[in-house]
Amino acid sequence: YTTLFRSAYADEESGKILDLTAASPSALADLKDAYGISLSQDGSQLWTVNRSQLASLNTSNWQERGRWPLKMAPANTSGVVIRAGTSPDGVPFAAVPSVKGLVVYREPEMTGEYVTDKPTSAVAFAKATNTLIDVSFALTFVNFTGAAPCRRSYEGRRDYAVSDDGRWFSILKTNSVDVWRMDDLLRDCTVAP
Repeated sequence: YTTLFRSAYADEESGKILDLTAASPSALADLKDAYGISLSQDGSQLWTVNRSQLASLNTSNWQERGRWPLKMAPANTSGVVIRAGTSPDGVPFAAVPSVKGLVVYREPEMTGEYVTDKPTSAVAFAKATNTLIDVSFALTFVNFTGAAPCRRSYEGRRDYAVSDDGRWFSILKTNSVDVWRMDDLLRDCTVAP
């Protein structure tokens, strides 16, 4: 992630928070062996993940808030992804794809709960609808109201993105880009089997 004054990166061997206000960028925090990072919606936490654990740092002082073991390992065939969000009742969470399904870790317990039951390696979060999107084999949408996940099929993807406001979702294909409003995607979504 990058803001006007700070930048964070993680490349599976090292990760850092950099202060971009200095003449020469200086390190504010060491993210160690982080594979993936995600900033909380309110900007107060930076979440990191590697192949065995996830951690959270307080962005006001870059002190580690906690470190927790992953419930299940991520797929070995892809990079490790993490997405941070906040449920409608204000509880921060981190979602991590795994070989058994998408796992959501909610504060304060952070024990991990499967919200899908198929192997996955890609996830997005649309804050406008408080919806997690598992992007692996089909589009599987998971909300926090207790409703069953729903699924939409799509043809091959190379990449995916959610707009900053969480209202638009796109899939990059080989020669095209599909773009949808999240409300339209969710309106006629079929309940997952």
